[in-house]
Amino acid sequence: MPTPSGNDEQVHVLEVEAVSRSHLPLILGIGGLLLVAGLGVWLWLNPPDFGGSGATPPPPPAGDNLLGEAWSFETTETSSAGRSWDVPADAPGGFAFLTSGKVSGELGAVAQPPDQGLLDDESAPDGESGAGRAASGWSRILSAKAVPLGAHRGAVSLGATSASPNIQLLLRFESADRAPIDVVVASGEGRIEGEAMVPPGATHVRAGLGCVGTGSADDLVLRFVTGDGAGPERHGGFELMRLGAGLLVFRGDEPVLAVRGLTARDAEGLMLPPSAASLPGEASLALPGGARIRRATELGDGAVRVTLKEVLTDIPVGTTLVRNLLVSGSLADAPIGMVSARGLQQFSGDFRVEGVRALALGRTQDRLVLEMGADTTLIGTHQSDGTVLLRSEITPTDGQGSYIQELVLQTSFQDERVAAAQHRDAAVLAESQGRLGEALAEVEIVATRYPHDEDVLAAAQAVRARVEAAMQERLDTIDRDLDDALFLASASRCREVLADCLAAADTYSGSDSESKFLERAATVERRAADLLEEDRARRAARLDAVVSSFREAGGYDRVADEIATYLDAHLQAPADSP
Repeated sequence: MPTPSGNDEQVHVLEVEAVSRSHLPLILGIGGLLLVAGLGVWLWLNPPDFGGSGATPPPPPAGDNLLGEAWSFETTETSSAGRSWDVPADAPGGFAFLTSGKVSGELGAVAQPPDQGLLDDESAPDGESGAGRAASGWSRILSAKAVPLGAHRGAVSLGATSASPNIQLLLRFESADRAPIDVVVASGEGRIEGEAMVPPGATHVRAGLGCVGTGSADDLVLRFVTGDGAGPERHGGFELMRLGAGLLVFRGDEPVLAVRGLTARDAEGLMLPPSAASLPGEASLALPGGARIRRATELGDGAVRVTLKEVLTDIPVGTTLVRNLLVSGSLADAPIGMVSARGLQQFSGDFRVEGVRALALGRTQDRLVLEMGADTTLIGTHQSDGTVLLRSEITPTDGQGSYIQELVLQTSFQDERVAAAQHRDAAVLAESQGRLGEALAEVEIVATRYPHDEDVLAAAQAVRARVEAAMQERLDTIDRDLDDALFLASASRCREVLADCLAAADTYSGSDSESKFLERAATVERRAADLLEEDRARRAARLDAVVSSFREAGGYDRVADEIATYLDAHLQAPADSP
């Protein structure tokens, strides 16, 4: 019998009735459905990583690796490659993060050229390995997080493990209000590494991975290093810094000129941008179809003149070599000067100039001149960001598949200014003494060889303007006198005009203007030939009649002989006359 409880106590008894055997399957089925549903909800809330990162934990980055967890393209609780790496706007293709590209961990970066899809073997057509498929496009990714450079002004190093000779390592240096500077520091297969000095004014750096065609890489390491001392060098008012096969020129922290290395356009008209085509690990230049042009560069340092020599070999037939130059900052605000056989020409708008010998930028106190090594056609385009893009195109013609170009950059012109002033003074003196051809020749030297001082050049050009105005006035006078002579049918007047032409040619001797007067003299002779011949024949006939009359009169043979001698010497009919 149960024990009575107090008023404050209650006893609850749960009695479970035995389950009938006929209901057991139904209950078990309902329980299984509930278990499956619960598992599905858990998987939905906690999706598994089928990339394989669950079995093997991602490798930790080295302590000094500035890329942090982004270094090996793995997926963690706080990071993933898709969030850590971006495809830049100027790249046609990016990279996929697949198991086929891994070196450590579970994922690696696999290039995705724009003319094909995924390259892993599972997505390739039957019987075709993705790694063996050819591609002509190029791909690039950049780290999404820009690393602050702070006070670091040494070098930045980037290394990776590459599974293809097509892989490139790139550093992008950035700062506010100016275009980024891309430097390809390494390329090739295996463990590759390269470094670049921090450009003046740069505040941040990003790591970049590129590929021409197919390839993969993993385990990128970005570090601050001391560098090899190949930083900016002071030249006059500028600082020069090597950029792969080219040069960067700064004034203070402001970039003013970028001289890119040669790149190539193939016979089909396709080409890669300079940074995509550069393969420093192989010292070569990539073409879209996979061909390689071997490249060697030499940078010669000098206190005033710096030479950049580029030697290309194994150039395929039909290839056009292209060089880009970018003028920016204060030098882009001033007119762009071109020195050719016509002297210095300056342009504020777009232009195309043939026979360019040198590029002249800036003004007298901050002049910068780039000698092209040979006459070159330059095409200039003013861009929306205020920069000026210059492009030259060269087609090798030696038939040996090689080309050599040597550029010379000059930043100081004291000797040239002294020489220019001397030639200007010589031009002024020759003008005052009436030696106008010599004056023009001296001005030509200033304009084509020493156009570095704007005041001196302006004075020399003023001499040329006065001399050419006088020359044109004299040409106009000759033309009017010739028209009068022809209208009057006066052969004697034609002879006077011809003599004036020859005298003017002597006055302008030594200059291109001399030929203008000699050409005008030829015109006078041609247009007045009939008049002159008629006059000659008439004078010859009169003298011949005089000779006859003296002989007939007798006693005047000596006089007749003298007149006949003159007649034979000066008034004989031309040999081709009828």
